[in-house]
Amino acid sequence: MKLNVDYFDSNENLEAKLRASDGAGYDVVVPSDYMVEILKNDGLLMKFDASTLPNGGNIKDDFLDVYFDEGRQYSTPYLYGTTSFAYDKDVIKEDLTSWNDYFNPPASAGKVGTMNDQVEVVNSALRATGGEFCTTDGTELQAAQDLLTAFKPHVGTINSDAILERLANGEQSMAMIWNGAAHRAMQEKPSLTYVYPKEGIALWQDNFTIPSGAKNVDQAKTFLNWMLDPKNMAVAVNFQAYASGVKGTDELMSPELAKSEAIVIPKGYDLAKPVKPCSNEELTNYTNIFETFKG
Repeated sequence: MKLNVDYFDSNENLEAKLRASDGAGYDVVVPSDYMVEILKNDGLLMKFDASTLPNGGNIKDDFLDVYFDEGRQYSTPYLYGTTSFAYDKDVIKEDLTSWNDYFNPPASAGKVGTMNDQVEVVNSALRATGGEFCTTDGTELQAAQDLLTAFKPHVGTINSDAILERLANGEQSMAMIWNGAAHRAMQEKPSLTYVYPKEGIALWQDNFTIPSGAKNVDQAKTFLNWMLDPKNMAVAVNFQAYASGVKGTDELMSPELAKSEAIVIPKGYDLAKPVKPCSNEELTNYTNIFETFKG
């Protein structure tokens, strides 16, 4: 059997692909937490109940009754991490500690990288301006829009791909980034640091799911079950540099990963939290802000 793999640079692009095909075209897809809830509520994911898989008992308790899929009826955990920004301390001498610092970068930062992800970008802007997630308040939305408009001249790329490469090779000195990618970039360029902003950061989870129109369901379940074996998941953990919601993977994490400042959330920092999804109406506001930002 031939294996075909497609990559998407945002959850929204994955969503659009599934909607266009009415849930067909793939046997396994990997959406983040909030997107699992959206896709299952709209009938685009297959219900299979992870507890029926032979390795279903390997799901960590904290990752079983999750807000986006109570009892894991439609998904199994893959990797999880945080989204913040990293910068090169050899280039940027200022001490950057907040999202406000990111959106108002010092001149030494040059052109900054940001993600092609409306939820991450708009939510981070709302953190910086003191707004609420999924807000419909015009004043809060306008504040986020104004911040992004002022930020745009400082932006070199709006792209979720190859972030770590641009930081590691010095093409950019600051960028929004996932913590695992930051760890890998820091391995190549130790002068990079990962920031835990005082306004907080998103704690996200990626998950394996089966689209409602999948053709090879038995094979899909076999793959999900295989990935619930800690020995197999640990390979992904150590390669991708993220932690997993599968029991036994923490003990199999490489030593450098287990002590990485980007991977291990500092003691006392309790501001890394899951972000629940917005409604379609609320997301429309995000889309308008983000598309205006991208210009």
